[in-house]
Amino acid sequence: MLPHGRFLIASLRSANPLRHDHTRILGTVACRHALSTAQATRCLAGAAASENSASPPRLVPPFTEETARAKVKFAEAAWNSRDPERVALAYTPESQWRNRCEFFSGREEIKAFLRRKWSKEQDYRLMKELWCFTGNRIAVRFEYEWHDSVGQWWRTHGNELWEFTDEGLMRRRDMSAN
Repeated sequence: MLPHGRFLIASLRSANPLRHDHTRILGTVACRHALSTAQATRCLAGAAASENSASPPRLVPPFTEETARAKVKFAEAAWNSRDPERVALAYTPESQWRNRCEFFSGREEIKAFLRRKWSKEQDYRLMKELWCFTGNRIAVRFEYEWHDSVGQWWRTHGNELWEFTDEGLMRRRDMSAN
């Protein structure tokens, strides 16, 4: 295991892509991070990029294991972009959020929250993994790292519960973390 505060960034630079699970998973993050805003918008709103199909499969409920995993990876890529506008596109205009002890709703409040978060959490890197899914709900576990303005690294572990509309937009996000 790499030292605290370094596993995400160091893993992305690792010569061995199968060194440990974080490296393998974050290799996917690095690849997905290269999506354009237009591609991410389509994916987060429900369309998965597909090279072999003129009409890509929709990432909408009811979820299969494949579509649930894809939804998690596209969300991971959007959050790693640290672009509040891009992230907010995945949520309904009146989406309800609980983030630790904060409760708010709507895309504008989501964007304001993310701007505050990422102004404090520098070099933010996130990993999300599918925990379980059913119908229009997905549960994920996550880990992320960041450092503050004086260079102190922090790591957070937690869980999120997501609920989606029929169109594939998230209407509810409930996050608990340490």
